Amino acid sequence: MSTADTKLAAKFYEALLDYDATKRKLPGVKANARRESFALQLVDSTRRTRYVATALKRDIGAFRSDPHDERFDPVLGAIIYIRAADVDNASWLAFLSVAFGRSVKSKWELCRAVHGQLGTKIWTWPEVSKHPLKLCDWINDNAEKIRKGPPPRAFGNHRKYETLRRSGNRGAPHTIYSYIEWILGAGGHKKLFEDTATQANKNPNLAFDILYHNMPVLSFGRLARFDYLSMLGKLGLTDIKAGSVYLTGSTGPIAGARLLFFDNIKAAVDSAALDQSLVDLANHLDVNMQDMEDAVCNWQKSPNVYKPFRG
Repeated sequence: MSTADTKLAAKFYEALLDYDATKRKLPGVKANARRESFALQLVDSTRRTRYVATALKRDIGAFRSDPHDERFDPVLGAIIYIRAADVDNASWLAFLSVAFGRSVKSKWELCRAVHGQLGTKIWTWPEVSKHPLKLCDWINDNAEKIRKGPPPRAFGNHRKYETLRRSGNRGAPHTIYSYIEWILGAGGHKKLFEDTATQANKNPNLAFDILYHNMPVLSFGRLARFDYLSMLGKLGLTDIKAGSVYLTGSTGPIAGARLLFFDNIKAAVDSAALDQSLVDLANHLDVNMQDMEDAVCNWQKSPNVYKPFRG
């Protein structure tokens, strides 16, 4: 851990003590080991946010947006497109980064293989928006080849239950097709963002909430929607910001919140009340809602001993 991260962990540790003493008891982190574990999870979560903020300020090679290059990175690629004022392709890459996720073992390889059709073409937004079924059929028909590689490719941890083949209403082809239809129905990414901002009276929290509750993308549950919209906001593609942790429908985050505030993962407490408690704590710690959601979810997996979760 860097010196800066060590200092940040100490800052979070003291802030948790202060919150417990001045605002509300936090029985779940009464023990020093638990408080330290939670502080370190907060550092890990904010590091991911800081990564995007830092990337937005530095030079990035054009190869980062090229899926035929092994150095491809959809988040950095989105920034390349943002700098070219290409909102559609930037938003498309942001979506793909969440739809496939980053695997601990195979990194961005699954996203790269699909976006670059295994090295034969690039599925840019103009192409997929004109022929959405072509990409979706290709993924379904070549699922095994895409997955096996080499190298073997996997979804990221947040998407680990997804599949490359159509299966009922699930599967990457359905997810991608429904996303394209949603954006086209809204008149494009830019029009969707502009109309939502108007509907929300340019309130970033309300705009996030409107998009969150109106996203019709198949197999995009609360976490995928939360991750995608948070990424749009972090990249500056649209002025949105989560004003809540969106606990309803969650498993790990709500268990973590119960443990944090009641020292009982099965505590009978309303999810809306828990959500507001996390918002209040996040504001006290000066972290955004995605970082709080991520940290409390990972912390409850190993509350007594810090364990990094990189998926």
